[in-house]
Order: sequence, then C-alpha cells, then structure tokens
Amino acid sequence: PGPGPLPGARAATGPAPTRVLLSYHSALLDGRGAHLLVREFYRAYLADGVVPGGERRPDIRDHAAWLQDRD
Repeated sequence: PGPGPLPGARAATGPAPTRVLLSYHSALLDGRGAHLLVREFYRAYLADGVVPGGERRPDIRDHAAWLQDRD
C-alpha cells in the first residue's frame, strides 16, 4: 500500500529542533483545511500531545444518530 492521502515526514538532524513536513493533494485539503490542521497540530504539541477540550469531537456518526433519534 502507498503512504496514504496525507503522508508526513519527520527529520531529526541532531541537536537542532525537529522539523515536520506534511505533503498533501489539494483535493484533500484546501487552504482553510490546511490552516485548521496546522493549528490543531500546534495545540496538541503545546499541550504535550493532549489537546485541551476533550478526547473526541462530534462527527458524522453523532449527527446520523441524532437524526435517527428525531424520527
């Protein structure tokens, strides 16, 4: 299998700071989506891997369950 739709690379070059490179196709992320991804990445980085505000956010499954409960 290939690297997936959002391949990433981490380059450790000794005692210098680590750099992270994300490469993505424009069909996967637009400018706003890329901005949100980078913002969330830095939030998790600054919080030592634990993003403040909870472990899970609502997604399409929650919305589908909510719609089904309304019927």
